[in-house]
Amino acid sequence: MSEEATRVPGPGNALPRRRLLLKYTGFVFVASAVVLGASWFLASWMVWREQRQLVAEAQVLRVRTASDRIRNFLQDTEGRLRFLVSAPWLARDDEERRIDAIRVLRDTPAVNELTLIDASGREVISLARTAPDRAGSGVDWRTAPEFLGARGQRAWYGQLFFVGESEPSVRLAIASSSTSNIVLATVNLKFIWDVITRIDMGRGGRAYVVDNRGRVIAHPDISLVLRNTSGAEWPQVATALADGDDRGPRTTRDALGVEVLATHMRLAPLDWFVIGETPLREAYAPLFQSLWLMAAIAAAGLALAGVASMAFARRMTDPIRQLQAGAEQIGAGAFDYRIPIATDDELGDLARRFNAMAERLQASYETLEARVRERTARLAQANEDKTRFFAAANHDLRQPLNALGLFIARLRSEDDPVRRAQSMDKVEAALRNMNALFDALFDISKLDAGAVVARPESFAMAPLLERLESIFSPFAERKNLSLTVAHGDEWPMSDPVLVERILHNLVSNAIRYTEEGSVRVTCTREAEGLRIQVADTGIGMTPQQQDRAFDEFYRAGTGARGDAEWSAGLGLGLSIVDRLARLLDIRLELHTTPGKGTTIGFSLPASEPAAVAPPSQSDIVGARLAFGAGRSALIVDDDPLALDAMLTLVEELGFDATALETFAEARELAERQHFDLVITDFHLGECDGLSILSAQRSVNASTRGVVVSGDGDKIVAQKVESAGAAFFKKPVSPLSLRAYLCSLFPAAI
Repeated sequence: MSEEATRVPGPGNALPRRRLLLKYTGFVFVASAVVLGASWFLASWMVWREQRQLVAEAQVLRVRTASDRIRNFLQDTEGRLRFLVSAPWLARDDEERRIDAIRVLRDTPAVNELTLIDASGREVISLARTAPDRAGSGVDWRTAPEFLGARGQRAWYGQLFFVGESEPSVRLAIASSSTSNIVLATVNLKFIWDVITRIDMGRGGRAYVVDNRGRVIAHPDISLVLRNTSGAEWPQVATALADGDDRGPRTTRDALGVEVLATHMRLAPLDWFVIGETPLREAYAPLFQSLWLMAAIAAAGLALAGVASMAFARRMTDPIRQLQAGAEQIGAGAFDYRIPIATDDELGDLARRFNAMAERLQASYETLEARVRERTARLAQANEDKTRFFAAANHDLRQPLNALGLFIARLRSEDDPVRRAQSMDKVEAALRNMNALFDALFDISKLDAGAVVARPESFAMAPLLERLESIFSPFAERKNLSLTVAHGDEWPMSDPVLVERILHNLVSNAIRYTEEGSVRVTCTREAEGLRIQVADTGIGMTPQQQDRAFDEFYRAGTGARGDAEWSAGLGLGLSIVDRLARLLDIRLELHTTPGKGTTIGFSLPASEPAAVAPPSQSDIVGARLAFGAGRSALIVDDDPLALDAMLTLVEELGFDATALETFAEARELAERQHFDLVITDFHLGECDGLSILSAQRSVNASTRGVVVSGDGDKIVAQKVESAGAAFFKKPVSPLSLRAYLCSLFPAAI
């Protein structure tokens, strides 16, 4: 290995160590920070969600515990009172009844007063802790709400009231289901305070009870109860009174304006509410601690990532510089240079790949001439194919031209009118063939140049199939063939003009190569859309012919017997079909058997029927040829033969026509004489026919213009359309021009 090949680049062309180090350090650190940050954010979000759920569940559990304990307190009181009405105590004497009531007062400290009422609503006995007992007073309770409520509900609670303005109390009436006797008790609700104070709501939290009007029944701060405090204005109490049902934890403010996590539950059937509050800071304190701990861990991870990225970048700097030196050597053409890195990591693998690349480049350089020869051969083949295409086109163009020369020579020497008419028919047939070949070549050139754009739309197949049947039925009958075209109401989604051109070429090809039997065009529905097929019983194709079926100027046979224009095709029909199918993204399927026939099919996506406007009168081309009568026309063309042919056609339509060959004469005449129609060639020497049309429109603004040209450039067509004239490409179809002129003067129809 030479000294030049092994030279390592000096300081002048080496990578700056500090810049490379900072670059990789920053990259690795940022990547690590992004990963750690994303991990911390995801973990924090999950912890936040789980901790909030746990805090909410703990809050609900505490409030539910308080509700259950208060409910148990009331149910225990109800159970002790039911003892007095469950036994037949009215059958006992007054002293026994009094002893039973005293026993209940002793065992139930929350009951301050007891009244026993018989089934008729008369008071039997009344005992109180702070008032004298009454026995046999016979007070009538029949209309009292306590008596009526107990009869209807078996356990009736009255509204909250305060004894001595400091003791919250409630009246409880219990009715016996068997004897209809009633016990009425006054329950002191201060005993609920013991239940509330034993509920652990946290260091700053609390649980309390309010009635359906917001008055405080039980609260850890007993002074609020003793002062008959109303909490209806407190946010959480107002929410409970408005909802009227249980509500999960929510963030609000307490009576002092401190943010709290509040939960309320309804105590049925009293319409009381148990409310639990925990300061928000205290409730979420464990959550914030977890987040701070995770943040500290993430910060430590970032610091460690920074140190690791610095060390990692330092270890990468030297091998990368060696890789750079090797790349410069290989790039300079020293394909025998090898990078001296032998590690087992990715950099070592990269160095080995560089070395392998140098080996492949060295081998590729040695075989470069062979590849150049191969590419040259491909270009030569492409050039040969193009030459073959133009040679075939030249051959097919010379045939009708040669026939025209022979027929014209025969016309000059022929005196018999019948034979002259026959020769004229053959001249027209030769012209039609040449015109068809020009159209086909022009179509192929437009398709290859991308000038044709597909415009998909929803259209009906029935009119298209009817046109095919009307066009090709005479040709099929002339050859004694059966042409069957299916009719239906199918609506595909595609370009109707291009689809019709495909079917036109397929049916034309099928009739041309079918000697006997039938040609069938079918359109059927299938799962993926519409299936269209053209099948014939013609000569078919061999496997070798199928491979070239869509090539330009290829004919599978000489055609069937019939008219001269059908006896041999141009060999471009299926080639145009293939290009149109690729433009429409259609897959053609060819099935053929030699001597039995050919079937070509394709599928189109189905669509919903679209609204179709009825054809207007202007869409119908009249058959009258003298609609130009009384109108004048100016015809300009520097080709005498083309000028004479156009003059003949226009005069047949009834126009008073003037024909000129030179631009100057035509321009002068257009500036001073009135014409209804101007037909001009586009290229008139160094001038163009649009100038003549413009000069005429300065005299007659309503003049209609038609511009013809053998130049198919898009720019020419755009200029003509911008000037408000129609553009026809040479050779001009007499039928198309006649139909267009008829549409310009509809009053003549």
